[in-house]
Amino acid sequence: MQRTDVPSPILSTPRRKSGSGVEALTFQVRVASAYSVLVSQAIAARVGIHSSDMETLDLLLTHGPMTAGKLAELTGLTTGAITRLVDRLLAEDLVSRQEDPHDRRRVIIAANEAECDARAGRYYAGLAEAAEKAWSEFTPEELDAAVRVLQRSNELVLTFLHQLKTQP
Repeated sequence: MQRTDVPSPILSTPRRKSGSGVEALTFQVRVASAYSVLVSQAIAARVGIHSSDMETLDLLLTHGPMTAGKLAELTGLTTGAITRLVDRLLAEDLVSRQEDPHDRRRVIIAANEAECDARAGRYYAGLAEAAEKAWSEFTPEELDAAVRVLQRSNELVLTFLHQLKTQP
């Protein structure tokens, strides 16, 4: 059943898989993942950067500053591709290169949070507000369970990505 309080001029509610429990959850995670990619691509286009640049910024914003090598590892991009990506983000003032305080030979890449918010925040604000309103319908216990499911899902995805990168 499609919700009538959620306008959807472009996309309709995806077909539902029969079943419940794990099968239904797996289907909804797939749908959310696909929609997340579409939102990221649309906002990247509005901001004027590549969608892979937007995803890398999100990694920096959610995981904190890291080396270019770690970014390459997380994204699956080559170190050369990461260097070009970071150069593009530097040119847009969306990241900075910082000296590692523990090892002056290493360089840390950090998101410029103020610039990221100034350029992309307004696009995410409406979504964040709608999500907060929708999620307020759930009890704290239900939200805690949802957080645990998503945390475990993220762990599984990272394990899967590692396997994809390391196995033939």
